[in-house]
Amino acid sequence: MKYIFSVLFFLLGIHVLISQDASRYNDLLQQAEENVRLMASDLEGGFEKSKRIEKEAQRINAKEPELLALVGQCIYYKANIDFENLKSVANTLFTKAKLYEMSDFQAIGKYYLFEAYLFNGLPDIAFIHLEEGMKHVQQAAQEGKATLSMKNNYYIAYSNYYLENKDFENQLKYIKLSGDLIEEMPESEKKHELMYLYYSNLAQAYNEINQLDSARFYSQLSNAMDNGYNKGQVQFMNLMILGEASMKSEDYAEAISYFEKAEEIDASFNHINVLKLYDNMIEAYQKLNLTDSAQSYQYKKDLLNLNISENQNKFLRNLLDSENAKTNEIYLYLLLVIVVALGVFIYIGIRKKKILLAQEKVSEQYLENNQKIAKDHHRLIDLVKENNLAFMKYFEEVYPDFIPKLQEINPKISHSDAEFCALLKLRMPTKEIAQCKFIAPKTVQNKRHLIRKKLNIPKDMDTYQWFEDF
Repeated sequence: MKYIFSVLFFLLGIHVLISQDASRYNDLLQQAEENVRLMASDLEGGFEKSKRIEKEAQRINAKEPELLALVGQCIYYKANIDFENLKSVANTLFTKAKLYEMSDFQAIGKYYLFEAYLFNGLPDIAFIHLEEGMKHVQQAAQEGKATLSMKNNYYIAYSNYYLENKDFENQLKYIKLSGDLIEEMPESEKKHELMYLYYSNLAQAYNEINQLDSARFYSQLSNAMDNGYNKGQVQFMNLMILGEASMKSEDYAEAISYFEKAEEIDASFNHINVLKLYDNMIEAYQKLNLTDSAQSYQYKKDLLNLNISENQNKFLRNLLDSENAKTNEIYLYLLLVIVVALGVFIYIGIRKKKILLAQEKVSEQYLENNQKIAKDHHRLIDLVKENNLAFMKYFEEVYPDFIPKLQEINPKISHSDAEFCALLKLRMPTKEIAQCKFIAPKTVQNKRHLIRKKLNIPKDMDTYQWFEDF
């Protein structure tokens, strides 16, 4: 069961903007305001007029009438359970209000976005819009564009959110905050009308927590304050509460009389409240064993549920399509980054392979042209092939300045690097080093490439030649 929200009170405190064509502007503004009121009694007519007002407002650049026309369309789509169009128009309302720097209408846009998401079972997203909307209400208040009435409507929205989450403590808290705001208003017919709404909302809050006497009292008090405000929603909810109180007292005939009066009211109602009415009627008729009547309302409920489901599915499908589109864009971007990175990696790998092959070719040519090896070299190579641990000791005896000179170039040269440099000094080919050290030839090539960098061997000089001259 949802509380009454009357967009009429959002309009309180909105100031007239003077344009060059003040007469036409003011006339259109008056039409737009009257049309919002018309929506309560002539939904279809009000919707068509709101479309005409919107078009004319855009033609003469009348910002406020244009936004009011969009408010009227939000009222229409909400009443027709068309959640997708409600979200779309509410987004347009908020976006244009932001463009026009009109914080009061930004708050209204956010309110309808809150309702669109809340009615589709997405309370977390709805709450985000509600919180953002309250910031716009506060901004509007600072600018003198909002009244206590606007903040009051947001308190009712918060109570709806907490009711949806069955947090009855916070639900009642925000209803009472609403009442405190109304009490601050100066005495006037508007305050009287807001109190009429407040007592109905308070009755609903007490009804939810099964305080039947309080629920009944405030419903009747609200009815007593009705000075012909033509608030069908309030009358509907007061009758619903009285009917539910009778149900809980097991006076089912009296309950049905209240529910039938509620159903006869000619106004647009929150679909959740209508479903609640049908549930109550079905239960009451079943308790009185009036099966045919119960089945009749079950049929009405099924039709309404079907309509709601279709609109919810459309809303959620479009929302999912929108999110999928965003996700696909992200995936496409990531794929592009991966392809580019892979391309760079492959290019670097191919380039490095070409460099290593070129170095290997030069080294092989150098070794082929320098086959004369000293006797000590033969002995050292034999030690390498035998994996004799005495190799480096004997090598340092033959070349006592070799290791110190390496350390002068790079003090951080490791023992394994020094041993590998010794093998290059002995002009051992890649394949022989790989066989003796039980590693792949490519590993030897990579190792030699790293040694070139560590010792700053010129790119145009062969490694073996450099160690030969070292």
